[in-house]
Amino acid sequence: MLSLFIMALMTGSNSGEIKENDVKKKFAVILVNPKHPENIGLVARSMKNTGFKHLRIVGLKAFGEKTMAMAVHARDILINARFYLDANGL
Repeated sequence: MLSLFIMALMTGSNSGEIKENDVKKKFAVILVNPKHPENIGLVARSMKNTGFKHLRIVGLKAFGEKTMAMAVHARDILINARFYLDANGL
């Protein structure tokens, strides 16, 4: 089972005008203990297609070729992903 959380990053803007891309930059998708490497790649693709950029992965130290292969055009999301041993580090 894939656990997915989305959190707002603690960066703010004092600008009165809020743009959709600005909002998306403030959110991170968090995968907790993902079991199937293919799912991580599919999540990265979904993120890329919808304009989200920040991926956090809890419970893994790295991912392999299956993950990268499934990401296709979203490999940059995976390259910039942050890894955490547990959710306390978020």
